[in-house]
Amino acid sequence: MEGVVREDILDVLGRFLQLPKLDVSDIKALSNRTLHNASIFQDGDSLSVAILFYALSKILDREGKLADGVRVEIQSAKTRLQHGDEDGYRETIQKVFEHVRKADHRLRLYIIHVINQAEIKKGTKLYEHGLSLAKAASLMGVSQWELMSFVGKVHDDPEGKGRTSFKDRMGFARRVFGL
Repeated sequence: MEGVVREDILDVLGRFLQLPKLDVSDIKALSNRTLHNASIFQDGDSLSVAILFYALSKILDREGKLADGVRVEIQSAKTRLQHGDEDGYRETIQKVFEHVRKADHRLRLYIIHVINQAEIKKGTKLYEHGLSLAKAASLMGVSQWELMSFVGKVHDDPEGKGRTSFKDRMGFARRVFGL
């Protein structure tokens, strides 16, 4: 693991543990911060943390709480990484994913869906950071087709204001091509 990536992951884990109150937007911000390193260094550890925190934010938003033991496991992951035990760190992160998956019987299918959606959304962010669609899809473990459909939605409506009219899109195309 790159030293910069290691330090950033340690910082993100520490910031999570220091949150006095778990807030969805704070956890999403930690996910996005980690994603930036993933786009630069293209490493799996940053991607895992980005997906994990995104999934935690979605669960917190829906359920209002996280699974018991999540903070304990994240503390353990941080400690292992601080001591240079990268394999132990990765095993512990996988345990956090398992806590998330087992949090609630009703939540299990939702979590699988959230993790898949997180991978697609984070793949879109990687694409926006300049990675090719193929590389972003490969890093996130999703198909290019899945990623392409989401990237297309973002580009069709970058500000989330709803679809623009055909007339507006044609005007934009004419301006781009000087027609």
